[in-house]
Amino acid sequence: MFPTQEIREERPDGSLVVSFRMGQYEAIRNILKSWIPHIVILGPEEFKKDFLADVKRWVKRQEAVQ
Repeated sequence: MFPTQEIREERPDGSLVVSFRMGQYEAIRNILKSWIPHIVILGPEEFKKDFLADVKRWVKRQEAVQ
């Protein structure tokens, strides 16, 4: 999908560990959102925290809508 995509590991359950080299986090953020709930972000930790906070804000907004 991305030129810098590298499959690091193929796991017995069929899942993959994939790495990307990106200049800016925004370049991958929307792609990762499209893979929810089928992803786990392993790192970098700062990106993982920011991404999770963004998704939590979205969930909170959705829950507030009547």
